[in-house]
Amino acid sequence: MRLLTAITALLVASPLYAEKLILTGELSSTAPTLVSAPFTMGNTWNKKILWLQSEGTIVKKGEPVVRFDPGSLLEAIEREEQQLEAKVAQNVVENSQNKIALADAELKVRTNERNLEKARLELSKITTYSSKKEVADAQFEVAKAISELKEAQVALENTREKQRLGKIAQDAAVEKLKASLQLSEDSKQLMELTAPADALLVYIETYQGGVSRKVQSGDSVDTGEPVAKLLPLDGMMIKAYVNEVDTLYVTDGQAVDVVFDARPEQQFSGTVLNKARYSTPVKKRGTGRWVELNVRLDQSLDDWMHAGMNARIEVAL
Repeated sequence: MRLLTAITALLVASPLYAEKLILTGELSSTAPTLVSAPFTMGNTWNKKILWLQSEGTIVKKGEPVVRFDPGSLLEAIEREEQQLEAKVAQNVVENSQNKIALADAELKVRTNERNLEKARLELSKITTYSSKKEVADAQFEVAKAISELKEAQVALENTREKQRLGKIAQDAAVEKLKASLQLSEDSKQLMELTAPADALLVYIETYQGGVSRKVQSGDSVDTGEPVAKLLPLDGMMIKAYVNEVDTLYVTDGQAVDVVFDARPEQQFSGTVLNKARYSTPVKKRGTGRWVELNVRLDQSLDDWMHAGMNARIEVAL
């Protein structure tokens, strides 16, 4: 008699005799956006979190999600501004010195041109009555003036070319400093990250002091390390598992009812997006093998919903 009673109870509890197959799952997202510590100028190794939007908040597009400490960036910006001002001032001094050097080189050319004119004038005064020494001296002075003029002209061209190249180097140095300063200014904007679209904010666990826990204000995280994820409101789903012996009762596109543990009095409609084509062991679900299901909610999320919430999925048989 006891054996018959046990068999009857087992049959009633099985999907074959039950009206619904009850599954459990958690609210998740189909396409989360990771919020990570940005790469910036200045302190590129880690970022300190100054402020975090409360976990579970539904943030609107453009609203801030996290703010990082811009201290090192502000120091870099101040330092680069000082370097730029110093370089501009140095260029002003160098340009003034270059003008003087160019004027000196031009003056030397004009002086040698006049010296050549004088030497040629003296040579033109030579007559048949002039001594050989006077002729030789006059010719020597002309040759000397020509040589000195050529040297002065070469020196002038060298000065101009040197200053042209120097101006290019000056401009390049200034542009480099300006670009670095602009990059730091742009990086400062990255210290506050905003939501690209309406989404649900969920913190990510990180290691702090050798302990794994969710991030919080005051934590320092490595550059590129995710601190939170944004779950789009139009891409929320429930991840559930069905025992491999019950997979025949669940199909892709099947309508289901969803009840959250947080609001057991409310019922939501959903649709099975897909069912995995393989089964795997799931430790927290005990023995046996399980097949993963993704169930989409057919309506928009309410403010009280957040990722990780437990839900019950009822599949009509």
